Formats: sequence, C-alpha cells, structure tokens
Amino acid sequence: MKTIIFLASFFCLTNSYAQDSVKMKSIDSLVSVILHSDLYTQRDSTVQDYPALGLYMKTYITVMRYDKELKKYSQIVKGTRKEDQVVKHSIGGSAFYYDQNKLIKVEEFMIEDGKENKMEWYYADDKCFYHSFKSDKAEDRADFLLKLSNTILKQMGS
Repeated sequence: MKTIIFLASFFCLTNSYAQDSVKMKSIDSLVSVILHSDLYTQRDSTVQDYPALGLYMKTYITVMRYDKELKKYSQIVKGTRKEDQVVKHSIGGSAFYYDQNKLIKVEEFMIEDGKENKMEWYYADDKCFYHSFKSDKAEDRADFLLKLSNTILKQMGS
C-alpha cells in the first residue's frame, strides 16, 4: 500500500512538473519571437545624480509594442556609488514580457563586485507558476512583480 501511495504521488508530481516545463518552453518561445521581431520600439534614459550621497545612476528604458499591445518593458540601471573613497559599480535590470497584455515572464539580473545573479519568473493566469529565485521571500517578490507589471500596463495605456 505504501508503495502505491508513493508511486501515485511521484507520478502526480512528475506530471505537474512536465506541464510546467511545457508552459515554460512555450513562454520562452514567445519571448524569443518578441526579441527577434521588428516591433515598434521606443528607448529613453534618465539620470539621477546625488553627489552629496556619492550616488550616480543612469537608467535605460526600452518599450516594445505591437499596435497598442505592450510586448516588452525593460530597464537597465547602471549605478556608481562612492563609500569611504571606494567607488563601486553595479548594473541591474529587469525585463517584463507580455502576451495579449498579460504578464508571461520577468527576467531580472544584478551584477555587483563581479558577481552576477539572474532570476526568472514565469506567469500564467496572473499567477507565478515557476521562479528560479532561491529565497524564502520568493513568493512575495513574485506578487510584487505582478503588481508592478499591472502598474506598468496602466501607465503605458495598454
């Protein structure tokens, strides 16, 4: 009996992962199409300079659309901060991908002190179903990214 319960549990978990894997591959294919397409693209940048705090940041923003439908919103922040006469550089960014104005994926990265961290978040039906963030705060981050995405969509008029 224990063996049957174990095997049933194993097959259910394996099937669930396989379904998520198929969804992830489908989303990654869609992201690839977006990245390699000839969509209408807008770019802009902003500078924030706080010499008294020893902080300088330049943000690069890219928006890709198909008609009024948002397909990609990304930002890359290059920062320099000076602490005790030591200058530190960092680069971070995030890219939000959409299908029919619904969030499907978020990619985040951070490079600081030569160390690079990358995270991916996959969404379906306004819920994160997979992420690569190894933290007990991962679910909170997934919810935050979804809320931020909804704000982006509203501000972009999509």
